[in-house]
Amino acid sequence: MAERKPLFVAGRDAGTGEDLRLLNAAILGGAAFTPITPGVGAIAKGHGVLSGSSFLVTPTSPTPNSIVHVAAGHAAIKGTQNTAQGTYVVSHSNVTDITITSKHATLPRFDYVVAQVRDGAYATFSEDDDLITVVEGTPGGGNPSIPHDCLPLALVTIQAGIGSTDITANDIQDLRPHARGSGGITPFNSRNDVPSPQTYEFIWEYSTQTLLMWDGTAWKSHGTNLSAEWVTTFSPVLGGVTLGANGTKYCRYTKLGKMVSGIMGWDLNGTGAVNGVLAFTLPFPSKVFAGGHSPIGGRAKIGSSYWSFTGDIPSSDPQRIRSLATSGSTAWAPGIPTTWTNTSSLDLFFTYECA
Repeated sequence: MAERKPLFVAGRDAGTGEDLRLLNAAILGGAAFTPITPGVGAIAKGHGVLSGSSFLVTPTSPTPNSIVHVAAGHAAIKGTQNTAQGTYVVSHSNVTDITITSKHATLPRFDYVVAQVRDGAYATFSEDDDLITVVEGTPGGGNPSIPHDCLPLALVTIQAGIGSTDITANDIQDLRPHARGSGGITPFNSRNDVPSPQTYEFIWEYSTQTLLMWDGTAWKSHGTNLSAEWVTTFSPVLGGVTLGANGTKYCRYTKLGKMVSGIMGWDLNGTGAVNGVLAFTLPFPSKVFAGGHSPIGGRAKIGSSYWSFTGDIPSSDPQRIRSLATSGSTAWAPGIPTTWTNTSSLDLFFTYECA
């Protein structure tokens, strides 16, 4: 491809539409010549909605029917017919109503709602406009292919059956990619969705509520949503205790960079017993320090009494909390610090630097 003259130099006109779309691409993501594949719903820099509510697809409410609504807003749509086609900026000031074709009696169907640019300067189209439209699937088939110059907005599942075609919120999967200006923080569902990340590029991974920066080799965490719920899926492996039929355990934590903070514990609930030296596994291995370190504390209820303790993450076993003990005692175990009952419970908190 021949090199282009720069825009807006003295003695040159404002440039072609393609020149100006390439300027859009440079401003919105900086990857002007990255080809994208239309058949799978392209994800590319400079290709997405320009605000959180733009072009959101919703059902008719409160009584669903065959019409879905596409919100007003702004979007950047990257041309897919030519690598130098550039980025079109599309604006809709009103809600667009789209009617979904009637359902099949026995087979489900999958339709895409898309925003599409039709530019007669390229081979696929003779029109010069943009529109919100439906790419209809085949009953009983998979997802249809997305045509050229489209931004996928939503995947709509049309349930099979007899009667009216009613689209509910559960039938609409939001697919809108997001675009932001170069140097801005672009929202992505997953870091794995980012095409060709550039060194020092920042994204907001909304599936994990994490701010990430690409350091040239890997994504590094630089922050998280401190108002988000702590992770609840980690199940610690317990040492020295059998929970029994009614016993429970838990662990909730949050991770900010290398710092991990959380709470965990167990409750025998009338079953089980302490039968060895108490220990817990951690969500992530600790950084190893000579001699170990002790950022751990907590409280146990044994019978009707409460006992405070400290613990340790030893350098020899960096993914376990061990050596739970009261001042002056050895590690807690059967009979230490006192006789454990089957109604005992134990809770601890932890803050440590992970490896």
